[in-house]
Amino acid sequence: MAVMEAQARWLRWLSGLLAGTAVVAIILILSGMFDPQPVGTLQWERPLTRQIIPTHTRRIVWLDETTPDEAYSLRLQAAYQSGETDIVYGLALGSDDDYLAVIASPLGYTGIAEVHPSFIIHRLPFRPWPHVRPDANEIWLDVIDGRVTARINREWLWEGEIADISGQIGLVVESFGETAVIDFQTIQLLSSRQ
Repeated sequence: MAVMEAQARWLRWLSGLLAGTAVVAIILILSGMFDPQPVGTLQWERPLTRQIIPTHTRRIVWLDETTPDEAYSLRLQAAYQSGETDIVYGLALGSDDDYLAVIASPLGYTGIAEVHPSFIIHRLPFRPWPHVRPDANEIWLDVIDGRVTARINREWLWEGEIADISGQIGLVVESFGETAVIDFQTIQLLSSRQ
């Protein structure tokens, strides 16, 4: 009988410990303690405008902003607004002939390509991704010493080395069908600059 009482006390103590651990873990998760953190502090935030993507058109709208020399994070908020859904939109870093593009589609696809004058490297071939939403998406890039980490809606997508990722910051749009409208909402640059 004494052995059974000792086992019952031990089980009550263990279940209380497990319940307490679960509560602490839930509180930490909800507080965002394990969420990814951007590099550095906010340097600037720019409101953006809607972009109309004409039928069967691909273009990059280069902003007046350039990538910094130090480590940085870029966060782009954009949303499909209307028209053709067989489209892509996203973020580009570089120049007209030499750039890295991270794209998303309202159909749930994403991809990453490194484009050069005579060749393209598909860092992440265009494919379905469960974290891409049909309406609004956040594309987030961390660039630290030539190493790029890409996230869609704060979920890890890809990480790798890119030889040269300097230049301008741009918005990528492409329609594979009819005209569409994308609402590019805001872009933020955070960096380790003091």
